[in-house]
Amino acid sequence: MIQKLVFIRHGQSRANAEHLLSGHMDTPLTEEGRKELEKLRRTVSYPETDLYFCSPLSRARDTFSILLSPHIPVVSDEYIEINFASLEGSFVESPEASRRYFRDWVHDRRLADEETYSEVASRSVKAMNHTLDILKDKGLSSATIVSHSGFLRVYIIETFSLERESFLEIEAPNGLGYIFTYEDGKPVSYSPIVS
Repeated sequence: MIQKLVFIRHGQSRANAEHLLSGHMDTPLTEEGRKELEKLRRTVSYPETDLYFCSPLSRARDTFSILLSPHIPVVSDEYIEINFASLEGSFVESPEASRRYFRDWVHDRRLADEETYSEVASRSVKAMNHTLDILKDKGLSSATIVSHSGFLRVYIIETFSLERESFLEIEAPNGLGYIFTYEDGKPVSYSPIVS
């Protein structure tokens, strides 16, 4: 059986615009992010799927509403972003500082009490496999998930055996994402959703 999972990253959030670490922190979409999503809704052909899922954070739920209404998602903590714990809301002063942080993070070196790469890897693969199991149990073949870039990047690395260092090289534009194809529950390919 061929299955497809459509994964969409949320629109630009206030934390994205202000260069803040935001995993579990519930930061709203910016006005610019909302406008960009409205434009994407008019210009991108997001695939129709059998089921719809969404992270509980408002930036993901609002993205879902803008891009995919009138569909109603199952909201689940399974698809939530990296937990940066005491680092939530910290200012990241430059792209180089972000690269330095994530170069260490992908090797499970913590700066504080944040969730490790390995913890996110285990959680993301388990969540996506659970989604595939739901489809199989219901005799369905496709689902859409609106979630977060860190979750997405870790899932791609783990599922397609990429180097952890590729974390920041994996494109994850706001409002776009990837379509994953599986055969008999095994990952076959992934391709970007393009605008």
